[in-house]
Amino acid sequence: VFEANPEFLDGEKLKILKEAGVHWLVLGVQSLDDDVIRRTGRVQRRAQVERAYREARKAGIPYIAFDLMYGLEGQTERGFMADIRTLADWKPDRIEMYEFSPTKCTLFSRRGGILSPKRRQEIKKLIGI
Repeated sequence: VFEANPEFLDGEKLKILKEAGVHWLVLGVQSLDDDVIRRTGRVQRRAQVERAYREARKAGIPYIAFDLMYGLEGQTERGFMADIRTLADWKPDRIEMYEFSPTKCTLFSRRGGILSPKRRQEIKKLIGI
């Protein structure tokens, strides 16, 4: 099992991973909305996520999963649902969803970002609780 940021993967690295016996690749996507990703301090873009996924399939890695987050700064219910639909259309083997819960070591927190009580309520609404 290997977990990676899609930005750092290319065909050659994926071939090496496959040859090393990696059979399960988890891509840390968080969101496909480039603006939302920028706000979190991540650097990958939607095009890089799709490229990494397609290259991983081409390299023959048999099991590919995406990690997706809800509650990211600037994320809307519509945008989150669009991310799920897009990822599902790509036909990964699994999509894992996690609540955005920044720790003090994240760029979001180091820049002074906090989840206000209002934002926490919006996140609950986003996931229907």
